[in-house]
Formats: sequence, C-alpha cells, structure tokens
Amino acid sequence: MQTSQNTSSQDMNPKLPENEVQAAKKIVESLLLAMKMSSLYPEGHTIYDKAIVQAQNNFDTFFQIQEGLRLDVEKDRLLFGEEVVLAGPAEEGNLAFTLFRDGIQWLEFKGGIDSDEIKQFLGMLNRYKSLSEESDGDIATALWEVQLPHLHYSAADILWEDSMQVDTLLSEGKGGSQLKSILRKEPGTFRETVDDAMIVTSLELTSEKEGNLNELVLDVEEGNTAKDVLEMLTYILRSTQDGDFLASGIEFLEEEFQEAIIRSDFDFALKILQILHRICQVFNKEKPWALPLVEKFFLAKSSPKLLQTLQEIWTHLDPKQLEEVKEILILLKPEAVQRLVPMLLQVSSTPLEQMFMDVITSLAARDIGPLEYMLHHSQESLLQKLIQVLGHLDGEKPTQILFGKLKHPSERIREEAVRALLIRESWFPDKLFPLIEDESEYVRSVALKYLERYRSEEAENLLLDYLDRKKIGLSDDKHILACFRTLGRCGSTWSIPFLRKALFHRAWISTSRWSVRRQGAAIALYELGTDEAKQVLEEAAESSSSAVRQAALNSVSSVD
Repeated sequence: MQTSQNTSSQDMNPKLPENEVQAAKKIVESLLLAMKMSSLYPEGHTIYDKAIVQAQNNFDTFFQIQEGLRLDVEKDRLLFGEEVVLAGPAEEGNLAFTLFRDGIQWLEFKGGIDSDEIKQFLGMLNRYKSLSEESDGDIATALWEVQLPHLHYSAADILWEDSMQVDTLLSEGKGGSQLKSILRKEPGTFRETVDDAMIVTSLELTSEKEGNLNELVLDVEEGNTAKDVLEMLTYILRSTQDGDFLASGIEFLEEEFQEAIIRSDFDFALKILQILHRICQVFNKEKPWALPLVEKFFLAKSSPKLLQTLQEIWTHLDPKQLEEVKEILILLKPEAVQRLVPMLLQVSSTPLEQMFMDVITSLAARDIGPLEYMLHHSQESLLQKLIQVLGHLDGEKPTQILFGKLKHPSERIREEAVRALLIRESWFPDKLFPLIEDESEYVRSVALKYLERYRSEEAENLLLDYLDRKKIGLSDDKHILACFRTLGRCGSTWSIPFLRKALFHRAWISTSRWSVRRQGAAIALYELGTDEAKQVLEEAAESSSSAVRQAALNSVSSVD
C-alpha cells in the first residue's frame, strides 16, 4: 500500500472511453453488493462468496484495459476521472461520504488485487461505516496498518468545514477521529444503521416510486436483518447496470423468500414480492434488458415448490396470515393458476377456499390463458368452481367461454354458466335465448330473467316470434306463462296488438291451451304497465266472456 498527496499515474482525461467508465461503475456496484453481503452472511456462505467472486471478476475485466483504477473522493460522490460512478447524500451510509469523513482523498486499485485484499478492504468499510463511542479508529488508520499491496490511497491530515455544520477547523488528530469527536456532540446527525443512502443513483426514479419503496423498508423493525435485506432490494433497483450483478441479488432474494415462507414470516415474504413487482414496472420502461431476470424469480415462485410448502401449513393459518398469503399468491405469475386450481378440491374450510378463488380470479384477470387451459382439463366438480371465476372476469373472452359452456352436456355446468352470465353486464339475448327451452328448469328461469334485464327490442322480437308462431317446444303451462311474463317485462307497446289478440281470441273457447295463452297475455299486459296496456285490461275485465274477465282479474295475483 502507498500513501501520497500527488496525483496517481492514471490519466485524468475527462473524456474517458465509455467502456472504461462502465467497467468502473461495475466495480463500484459489485463492491457495494459485496459489502452488504459481508454484513449479512459469514465468509464461506454461497451468497457472500459469489459477491466476492463477482467483484474480483469486475476488477480483472477493468485491468485488461487499464493498469489501475483511481477513484477520487468527494463528500457526496466518487469520481473516475471526471465521471461520477457513485453519488448520494453527504451523510453516513453513503460510501463516498464515509471515505471522505475519514480523510480519504482518493483510492487507487492496482492490477493484481485478489479476493483476500478485497475481503480485507470490505471488512474495514463495514467496521467503520458508522461512528460510535466505541470506535477507536477509522478507515485511513486501518489502511495504514494493513498495507494492502494493490490498494493505494491518499489521506488528508486535516478535515475542513463541510455542509454538515462543522464550524471549527480541527488542527490535531486524524481526519476521521476529528469528525467523530464533533459528531458525538450532535446526537442524531447520522443514522446508526446502514440505510439506502448508500445506494448508487444511476437509475433515476421519480420521488413517488422511491417513496413507495422506502415505505416498505421502513415498515420493517429497525435492527432486523429483514431491514437489511429490503435495503438491498432498493439498492438493486437503483444501481444495477450489470446482468450478473442483478442475478446474484435475485438469487439471494430467492433464498430469503423461501426461508421466510418456511418460518411463516409472510409479512416479510410479501414485502420482497411487492418490491420486486415494482422493480418489474420500472424495468419494463427503463431497463427492459433486466426484466427477464426479475420475471424469472416470479416464475420460480409460481412453481409447485412454494405451494407445497404452503399446503403443509395452511390449515394452521390465522386470518391475518391467510390474508398475507393471499397477497403473496396474487403477486405470482398467472401460470400459478395451473398449480392452484387442483388445490380447490383439497381445502376443507370456506375461508381457505374463498382465498384460492380470489387469487385465481386475480391472476386470471392478468392472463386468462392458464385458466382457459384448466377449463378444458378439469373434472366437473372443479369446472363448476372455475366457471364461477369466469363470472367475475371482465372482457369478451370470459363471456365467449361462458357461452361455450352453455352447450355442455352436464346440466350442472350449464346452470353454473348461465348463473355466471347473469351477474355480468354483457348483453347477448340472441345467444342466450335458446336456453329458454333447456332441459333444466333452473336454466330456463335464469335465461328468462336475463331477457328481462332491459326493455329491449331484440329480446321482445325473439319472444314475439317464439310465442306468435307456435314455436314453443315445451308443453309446460308454467313455462308458457313465464315467457309471456318476460315479454311484458322486456317489451314495448309494439307487443300490444299481439297480446290483445291472444287475450280476446276465441273467447268462447275455454280449453286449456287457449286459457294458458289468454292468461299469459293478461299477465304480459299487466307487466307492460303502459296506459294502452291498462286500457286493454280494463276492456277485458268488462268482457262478456267469463274466461276473458277471469284472465284479466287473475293477472294481478299471478305476477311473481
């Protein structure tokens, strides 16, 4: 290790080649990730070791084009030549300020640096990242004591006034110790935990996006390891320009997520998914190259492994945990539907079944494809439940699928499909009309109720044609009366001539056939309720035919 006040051998040309600038940024990014990993995991842990290897590889790549990497230190940023490779607030937690605080003016990494030196350097940064009463050294002192052969630096003898309200020039002691003594007189000046101020801001975020992420981080109790994990999530979001770097972070998160599920820490697992979901939204516009890496995480969590873990414990979940699990599942990829659907037949409690129904509905709203596949590959008992899901999905596709199920050979499936169509806002009277002669009385009644939804010329003409031309295929009197009643509820004055004829035609004949049609006409006129319809009923009530008079009188009592 060397210390010097002179400029290094590196050319400080402000117009550095772009490939060198990007390579330098990758080194800084990987050092920050490795620094975070070394604070969370012991040496020898897979995640920690991968972070060190990645930093080593980034150094090796850089040294293929330059003999050394010099980073100049300012209170709120690190510079490579004139290029900013790290920026953040001038406060503790920002690596640039931590170095500046301890009097470091510049660092220069030389070719040949190995993983042991990287680990020792990271150990210093973690050891002195925060000021405390117990600290009896600083980064400058540690570098001087260890003498790393491939890391040179320059340290100032004194620290000048900066924006942190240091009003007095300290003329004795080393830089870090000077600032430490001042800050001890001003408690609260620095946060005592490493927070997301350390993060590189190479990815610009709106204040709203950044605020949402920070709120999720702050929800976790201070000092909790979970907080460190979520800080790293925001770090990945803001800083990474490197696919390998992002992949390492996501691998770390996969492990943390799975462990959180196993220990039933659903709140923490949910926060990981929420942040990654927002990362996807940002990457979709600003970093499309990185989107597949994050989406791979969601695909992995949509696989059977997660659901099998939940299946082992779901019967023991309290209402709060059940709601958290629901939110977790909703954030998965729609492909998870194919794993969730079979579970509907395995649950015994109503709240758990409703949770699965809600999740499947939410996922299918994003992509109906997996649900449509299951609709074609499920047994009848399961198909009934999936049709209920279709009833709550918007769009033309669910409606088309439901109409297709109206021709299903199972009466139960047809009943469920017509029920689902009834709760929708779609209006296709011509497609539903044939169901008024379905084998199922329930299907027939629901189909007629569907036609009654609006005063509709289309529905009115369908019923007039059906009743006028004697196309009725069923001889059930109850069905015929129901059709007339529906005509009165969906029709208009256009139907009155037909209804008058049906009411008065062959008034002297009292056979069952004509009596049913006469009674139906009277009911339809009553339901129509217009002045003209009322006038026809008044005329019928005074008819010389007892059959006509009786039909008019019964029209009121016959209305359901």
